[in-house]
Order: sequence, then structure tokens, then C-alpha cells
Amino acid sequence: MSSAGWQPVWWTNERHGSAWERAKEALRRDWEQTKSDLHLGGRELGQDVDDTVKQAIGTAAMPAPHATTPRDPAAPEGGAWSTGLRWDDAEPALCYGYCAREEFGGKHEGWDSALEQELREEWERRSDVGCQDWPDVRAIVRHGYEARGARF
Repeated sequence: MSSAGWQPVWWTNERHGSAWERAKEALRRDWEQTKSDLHLGGRELGQDVDDTVKQAIGTAAMPAPHATTPRDPAAPEGGAWSTGLRWDDAEPALCYGYCAREEFGGKHEGWDSALEQELREEWERRSDVGCQDWPDVRAIVRHGYEARGARF
């Protein structure tokens, strides 16, 4: 899954691992842009949520790591999500949410309380040393889940 090594019971590299590898760099760019937007460090990349999703699903090219995302003048403005975590701390939660959408998207098209409870219980059973508490990663997991579900 990520450098942490923990994987949910439903995880398979064939189904989830390759999807995460495709999306990881787009979400890393989104992470840097959000930190910049909130004046918490990061880099201004001209990245919005539409760019992130298009890059993650392969319908838009991935810019070079420090390059600004090319603007489509007709594109709507996107939103941002926030946290003070570093990428290495956020990646497991983003990956978990992103890949959970593949697993649970048919049953839970959108984020709801039943899905959150299921994901929370599984997250809290993790045995990783230094694993973040659910309240600290909830918004990040949700962001990953919703990024995977966006359609263009």
C-alpha cells in the first residue's frame, strides 16, 4: 500500500496497488498545492481538484514535479482540503481512501456514516507503530475516497 506496509483485509496489489500508483503523484501535487493555498509551506502549482482527478485517472498529463499545471481557461475553479501533516504522514490515509472507493464504491457511492464507520473500525485495528488516530486522518481518507469517485 505505502511505506507503512499495512494493508486492509480487502487489499490486493492487482486491484488496488496499480490504481494507487497511478493516482499517487496527482494526489502528491494536490497536497503541495493545498499547503501553499493555506500558507503552510508547499508550492504553488496551479493545481485544483479537477486537475488532480484528471491526472489520477489518466485523462490529463502529469506535469513535471515542480511545474505549474497548465490552465484550461474554461475549467471551473476547484476546492481544497486542509491538514498540517507531511506527505509521508498523509499518504497512507489518502491511499486507503482512494482504494476503498474501488472496494466499496458499488455499495457506498458517496461518503456516508455506514462507510465511515466501517473504514474507521478497520483503520483503528491497524497495528502500525505511529499510526495516526482516525480523527486526524478522517478528512484525508474521505478526500482520497471522493477523488477516486469523481468522473469527468
